[in-house]
Amino acid sequence: MNDPEDDRDGRQADPRMNPREAPAHREEDRAGDGDTPIHDEGMDIPTGLPRGPDFLAHEFLLWLWYQSDRNLSRFTVGDKTIDLWVDDKISFQATSEERIVNTFRGGAPSTTPEARLSILSGKAIEEMRMGMRLDEQEWSFGLKAADGEIEIRGLRAPTLIREGLDEMLYERVFLIEELTTILHTLFRRFFEDRRAPGWSETIVPSIMNWLLGQDG
Repeated sequence: MNDPEDDRDGRQADPRMNPREAPAHREEDRAGDGDTPIHDEGMDIPTGLPRGPDFLAHEFLLWLWYQSDRNLSRFTVGDKTIDLWVDDKISFQATSEERIVNTFRGGAPSTTPEARLSILSGKAIEEMRMGMRLDEQEWSFGLKAADGEIEIRGLRAPTLIREGLDEMLYERVFLIEELTTILHTLFRRFFEDRRAPGWSETIVPSIMNWLLGQDG
């Protein structure tokens, strides 16, 4: 993994649930081929996370996958306890001139050996479909690493208010702010890990053991 201080673009970075058991399958796409986006229908919004070198966004997605699996999807964010898990799609991009994207869909693709092998073979996570539960409310959304940024793709937020246009709009704004606040907190936690002296000595070996299935 790269050093966060190595800013390749001249920019400085700022600081299970039980999955469905349908088998996952892989799709292979070449970027730019076809007109169908790989994210699901829903709302695309920026996270407002700081833009940094490309590798940092990819590493955040890997760290999030690792933490959600290791912690059985349970996170404490401030005074809230949330469940956050990789849902039914995860995409990897090859680091080559011909940018090939491998997408695993259906069931719980992040639990398959093929998904972990993608990282071990040198690919980076491009996008993950996430599920999140907070106070019995569920969100579904994609997180995509693109040009050093993390984007929210195809957001489906819970709907509690079903009457009154203004009230529904305020609710949607509140839910988006709640999601982005959670993502900011998790990114800060990742960035603290990334800059800590123990990153190379402790965290990276732990992630590697997890990818190899040797984490006990």
